[in-house]
Amino acid sequence: MSLTRRQFVTGGIGATAASVLACRGGDASPIEGEYDLLVIGSSFAGLPIALRAAQRGLRTLVVEAGGFPGRWFAGEPAMLPFTSSGAVDYPANAARMIAVGGASNHWEGAVNRMRPSDFRLRSEFGLDVDWPLSYDELEPYYCRAERDLSVRGSAAVVDAEPARSCAYPRAPDAGYRPPNVEIDGRRLRYFPLARSVRGDGPVRLVDREVEAFASSSAGTLASGHQTTRLVTLDGRRIDHALVRSADGSERQVFAKRIVLAAGVLESARLLLLSRSRWFPNGLGNARDLVGRYFTVHPTLRWQFTPPSLGRLFDGAPQALSNRTYDYADEFRRRGLNAAHFQLRVFRDESIILKHQPEIEARGANRVTLSTAETDRFGDPVADLALGWSPRDLATKWAGEDVLAATVEALGGHPDTVDKSEKWRFHPSGTLRMGFDANTGVVDRNLKVFGVENLFVSGACVFPTAGTANPTETIVALAHRLADHLLRG
Repeated sequence: MSLTRRQFVTGGIGATAASVLACRGGDASPIEGEYDLLVIGSSFAGLPIALRAAQRGLRTLVVEAGGFPGRWFAGEPAMLPFTSSGAVDYPANAARMIAVGGASNHWEGAVNRMRPSDFRLRSEFGLDVDWPLSYDELEPYYCRAERDLSVRGSAAVVDAEPARSCAYPRAPDAGYRPPNVEIDGRRLRYFPLARSVRGDGPVRLVDREVEAFASSSAGTLASGHQTTRLVTLDGRRIDHALVRSADGSERQVFAKRIVLAAGVLESARLLLLSRSRWFPNGLGNARDLVGRYFTVHPTLRWQFTPPSLGRLFDGAPQALSNRTYDYADEFRRRGLNAAHFQLRVFRDESIILKHQPEIEARGANRVTLSTAETDRFGDPVADLALGWSPRDLATKWAGEDVLAATVEALGGHPDTVDKSEKWRFHPSGTLRMGFDANTGVVDRNLKVFGVENLFVSGACVFPTAGTANPTETIVALAHRLADHLLRG
């Protein structure tokens, strides 16, 4: 189901979206004519680009497969189906939401930047690959992303977190006191995790940004429309996209430029489905790189109550998420994956420790087209193959050693800790950024190699996972891409 711009503006999100979505097929599609820009997906990777383009006066269409949060277009499940063929059964649908505003609808609001060394794995540590971008190039866009995300955070803790040229938009309620944890005579350098805060929770794009886009004279939102193919007629540029509405009807959408921002699985799937005589294995896939290098953040979680908090804090305990990168590059120098460690103290004086590593960016961890299941339109769904490498397992064990040493430093014993393994739901990769077509699917400006007018936005372009939550980097890259498109 789609929502026309006029219906959106006159009724607002709360009233109009619910009533329109309840009318199965009751409104005409808002898609008409040719657009300057087509953005596929309405979450953090796509909407900032669409909003800026519309504000500049470029006729911009956002196509979103889902409806508004809480309602889904007729006959379709809340999450697009996928299959899993790897040794690890990753619950991908916990990391995404097929809806207007995408994953912003259930985002927890943790915000942090990647570190400079995350961009230089090959040159500094001989691991994986370097990014075609540096931290310094992306740093101004991190500032812009933090404004978009209404971030509240403390001043940067020198040497503990990446250097920054701007203060957080919102100051914290109280000063930060880092926990005092010493391991092998070294005090760990902790910093507080910044958070997106707007109203009573994190930024939700449906609260403001979606309406700002759809109410602009140049912006059109087509919810309940799924893009099924990108079509080229000459092998050089995309001529049009094929889009299906809830009732299965198909239309051609013409746009001068296209930004694919449909998520890590679906973006790769769409390129694989878009076969032609010029791209027999899918768009951008001449070197069999589309779908490869999927990566994610697993987490070890240990919880216990120490005999006494003692000198952990100078003053009363703070119920904060404290994070340290002190072992990140140390692990990498040992040939392991980087990791960060978290420490959180609750009011009942229990403590949660977390070890969150990156996993090795391997070509074998990949998205392909399923041979076992199709979607409601008869197209194969995405299939995800994920497994652990020896380096992944060695990093897990090294992380357990650090967690055990932290427990002992706080007066506890590792055998008495409540231990669990969880996912942080930070998928990335599948359409990685590369220096050339032999190393990636998109270039440093996020254009698909070999296709003049097709760009990709989102965590799918990350060459490696890094040690940070991905949302801020997704938004920063989206703004950098917007600058590139608006200059062109």
